Amino acid sequence: TLRLGARALGARMAPCYSFVSKIVGPAEGPAEASEAACEAPLTGEELARRLKESERQLELAAQAAAQSSQRLQELEQFLFERDTRIAQLQEALESRSADEEARGAAEAARDDAERRARGLEEKLTEMSRTVAQLEAAAAAASSSAPCVVSVSRYQNSPPRAATRVVIASPPRRAPSVAACTSPVLARA
Repeated sequence: TLRLGARALGARMAPCYSFVSKIVGPAEGPAEASEAACEAPLTGEELARRLKESERQLELAAQAAAQSSQRLQELEQFLFERDTRIAQLQEALESRSADEEARGAAEAARDDAERRARGLEEKLTEMSRTVAQLEAAAAAASSSAPCVVSVSRYQNSPPRAATRVVIASPPRRAPSVAACTSPVLARA
């Protein structure tokens, strides 16, 4: 831009080049140009030197901008990787929480099943004890005199206290007549 302006305006732009240098960057030498340096026309060599210096400064600025852009891209990549890592950690935490909840539910179900199994075992034990008592009572009733009630027929009177014996289950084989009458008649 400075080169095109210098070609268009020629030497008339040279006295105030220091004003332009304040915009694009300071040239070599003192930052503030004196009024005499501004009023005095610049030679072609000085103008070319200053233009070359301005181009160098523009190149440095472009390199700095490129480095800044690259640094910005690296920062964006770093932020993207960080966000991705954070999302992965959140998913892992959610999955771990779900696993812990499922494990807790499974343990609760197992404890409930064990408690029910213990209750069933206790009930089965109680039922087995009751069945054993019933079997013992049935065996005792089967071994007693089978025809105690028949005493009342020989005494012509209602059954007395001895007739309250109740056979819980019928004997497997019918008792013989001798087994039924002989002991009863002897006791009568």
